[in-house]
Amino acid sequence: MALQTVDVPTATTAPSPTHPPPSHLEDGYPMATLTKPNTPNNPNNLSNSDPEESPLTPFLKVKLASAAFAFFTAGVNDGSLGPLVPYILRTYDIATGSIAILFASAFAGWAVAALVSGLSRAKFGSGGVLMLGAFMQLLSHVLRVWTPPFSLFAVTFFLAALGAAFQDAQANAFVATVKSAHRWLGIIHASYGAGCVVGPLVAAAIASTRPEQWALFYGFAIGVAGLNMGLVTLAFWEDATFWKEVVDGSGEESEEEAQGSFRKAWMEMRETAAQKEVWLLSVFYFFYLGLAITLGGWLVEYLVTERHGELSKVGYFSTVLYAGMTLGRLILVEPTHRFGERRMLLIYSALCLGLQIISWRVNSIAGTATCATLMSFFLGPFFAAGMTMGKMLIPPSKLAPSLGIIFVVAQAGGAVFPAVTGVIAAKAGVGVLQPMMVGLVVAMAISVENNTRRADLPQVLLPTKMEEIPAYDRDVLVRCLTLHYETLVRMGYMEDSNIQRPPGGGWGDQIDAKSLRIMGRNETVIDLLQHLPYLQNDYPIMPDTKPIKYLGMTWDDTLAEKMAVNKSLSQFYPLLMPFDAEPEPGMICLTHGDASTDWLIDTKKGYVYPCGVHWKVHRTQEDPPWLWYNPVAIEKYFDEIHRKFLSIDLIPLPCVTHKRKRGDQDRLEHEIFEDGEEQIRPVKRIFQDHGWPNFETFSKEKCIKAANIARLQVVEKWTFRWAKEDIIRAEACGDMIEKEEAELRLKKARIEYAREWE
Repeated sequence: MALQTVDVPTATTAPSPTHPPPSHLEDGYPMATLTKPNTPNNPNNLSNSDPEESPLTPFLKVKLASAAFAFFTAGVNDGSLGPLVPYILRTYDIATGSIAILFASAFAGWAVAALVSGLSRAKFGSGGVLMLGAFMQLLSHVLRVWTPPFSLFAVTFFLAALGAAFQDAQANAFVATVKSAHRWLGIIHASYGAGCVVGPLVAAAIASTRPEQWALFYGFAIGVAGLNMGLVTLAFWEDATFWKEVVDGSGEESEEEAQGSFRKAWMEMRETAAQKEVWLLSVFYFFYLGLAITLGGWLVEYLVTERHGELSKVGYFSTVLYAGMTLGRLILVEPTHRFGERRMLLIYSALCLGLQIISWRVNSIAGTATCATLMSFFLGPFFAAGMTMGKMLIPPSKLAPSLGIIFVVAQAGGAVFPAVTGVIAAKAGVGVLQPMMVGLVVAMAISVENNTRRADLPQVLLPTKMEEIPAYDRDVLVRCLTLHYETLVRMGYMEDSNIQRPPGGGWGDQIDAKSLRIMGRNETVIDLLQHLPYLQNDYPIMPDTKPIKYLGMTWDDTLAEKMAVNKSLSQFYPLLMPFDAEPEPGMICLTHGDASTDWLIDTKKGYVYPCGVHWKVHRTQEDPPWLWYNPVAIEKYFDEIHRKFLSIDLIPLPCVTHKRKRGDQDRLEHEIFEDGEEQIRPVKRIFQDHGWPNFETFSKEKCIKAANIARLQVVEKWTFRWAKEDIIRAEACGDMIEKEEAELRLKKARIEYAREWE
């Protein structure tokens, strides 16, 4: 097959000359992107053909440094507990099982964070939540440094966990949007490991030299947490909304606004918890974090009790343990990503199981410490790999709240398994750590297999009845439609320059507001059209569906007369409504086509009515025609479409012009196909072989060229089928002459196909 004979238009990385990308988006989105979707994305992020990465902007470097240091701060806190456990037991004169209280308190902090994360983001913004998290961690160390009563000491673990939960979810969600996210996720999680190295190193040094004043370690932790507070404030101040709340005339937040915030947060939590992928990833992190924290928290006590090591010497082994984890997160993240998460994580799991069994059976301090350190090294890339899977499985708009749930389940594992180990150890001895670790390694490997075998992303069921839907938010719709267009660019369907992004203040006079008012559209609709992105070339954006381009659309002076006679918007072309009835003032249709799915937006209720043959529910003929269709929350509807693109259940293919060897040309137009259609049966595999849906490894140009060749071959083979159908009909009619002609056409078609493609 001669690939050079196919002229395939593909997306380029050139920015639009009329809307160049802002410099602050060169490598990722600001935290405020989660709630401020009007910002245009950099086209450079949409291309994967250029091996060179764009340089990081200084401000983005500060944000990434702040995210990394937030994880370092959490690591200092978490890593220090292991070497301090023997001193805590002796100072407070408590049994081994009482350490479970500290883990339970930490778990409670993560659980509360998951419950209030949505409301916190709505009230304070992503930057505000990061600052609040930093403050909670600083407060916890201030309370610990003077060796408070054990009850208050336990409460500080709640505060520290609450703060770490706030910071971890927001930092992970931010870094996941940066170009080459798998590398940056590896770096920030390695920063956590670095904190877990420094924390026990300093803790063991202070505690071993001044056993009665071991709590002085938290003076060092105060300095780290204070620096974290300052850095996160500098980096994410603009993403905080402490001062941006809507207030009534008295200066207080209105009751209606407060109820709206609670309702929105509750709806976000419900929608997030309904995603199966969230719980599958949660189970993986449940066992992973349970394994890591149990090993780090009990290793020193195990070496002292079971291997008869001296506390002043083996207290440093926690540092070695976390050093292995840090190196694993830095060194193994790239090969794990390159060779595939599933294969590599299963290999690491098998290695960890072998090392754990050796550690169990070899009665040696050096042997146990070595095996534990190597285990930590191989466990290093698991966290970042899980985040990569989460970025693929979970819609971007749901990533931050999903991480809240995932982390609380993970911390449940990090609290339950160390606590259970402590309770059992109180009766059976600390030697129970070894069988506990073997079981956790096996459970983690099973959860890895369950997650990574989901090659096809899950299909989201469409609603079958009216449901509670969040209030209309213009910015949400703008963000969803922009992501839809940018995904088409990522898949090589069109160039980024084809997207016309609105200026900061909207399109202005380019939207015919006067005519829209004559048509009965209200100011909310006009405001929406002022801020929507449009396409220069109106390629289909869904199967048989084209966008309605309100930008630059005008109507003549007879419009008022026409509307006085007929209120229907279906009298215009393109059809501005999919039905003849007069729509409500807050409704506007964004798409059209002969067999299309028309996106009817209800700005009053926050619905999208996908008006198409597959969506009809036919309530009663007395209902307005838009009620013949199931309404869906705008964000949810577009998230479902985005997932179908990622899972290649929707496949966009650009126009292709093929110059045949005999001189004439074949041409196929831009089209979006649904999975199962004949033209694209071989194409789905081609997309997967070229790296889709991994944006960073997807070979866009090569994929589109190969996909369009396969598409052309399928279309040409239709001549075989048509000739065969003619032969069958001729035989049924007894027309031998027609049969011979059809057989000749079939023979010629096969010869032509072989000449062209084989």
